[in-house]
Formats: sequence, C-alpha cells, structure tokens
Amino acid sequence: MLNLEMTCSRGCALLMASGSIVTADDVDTLAAALSFVPVDDDLVVDLSGVDHLAGSAARLLRPRLVERAMWAEAVVVSAQHSVTMQLVLADVDRAVPVVPSVEVAVAIIRVRAHRCASEVA
Repeated sequence: MLNLEMTCSRGCALLMASGSIVTADDVDTLAAALSFVPVDDDLVVDLSGVDHLAGSAARLLRPRLVERAMWAEAVVVSAQHSVTMQLVLADVDRAVPVVPSVEVAVAIIRVRAHRCASEVA
C-alpha cells in the first residue's frame, strides 16, 4: 500500500511516500500528487519510506520526473539500497539527482536556484 504526504514551503514542495510502489496505479497515484505542485515550484520526492519499488514502476516514474525537471528543480531521496538500485536501473538518476537524505536534496535545490538567479542577474 502506498501512502503519500505533501508539504509546501517557499516555492518548494516535499512529497513523502511510504509503503510500496509496485503497480502502474501506484505510479499514477504518485503522478496525481505531483500534479498538485505548481509547475514552477521545486520538488523533493522523498522515497526514504518506500520499502519496495518495482522496476516497472521506476520506469513509469522516470518520464514524470523528467517532465517536472523541465519546469523546476526536482530531486529524489532514496535511503533503501533496493529502491535506489531500481531508480538507477530505470535511469531516474540520469534525469534528476537521487540522494540519500532530504537535507542533501534541499541543499542541491538551493545551490541550483542560487546559480540560476546569478545567471539571470
């Protein structure tokens, strides 16, 4: 069973998932939650509470994260080795950073946002 919780603060959304992401329906549920995040808000998808991620679900998740990353920063958090492996096998790490903690994800977003702001100035 997949459980989701979302918080938003200052242009950044944190979507925390726990349980299992196995079926296409699970990915659709996660994608539906992503659709509530404004496209120009940065996004951290915290999968550290996910105990099982099916390879097929990881492959379905990748294009949704690619789409998000076209509009704003997106970072995935994965603390479980087996979940991280499925993300890597599905090339999610080539689309968005996959990091071990929310703190690292937020640091990446801050650095990239600062870099983009300085490029505009």
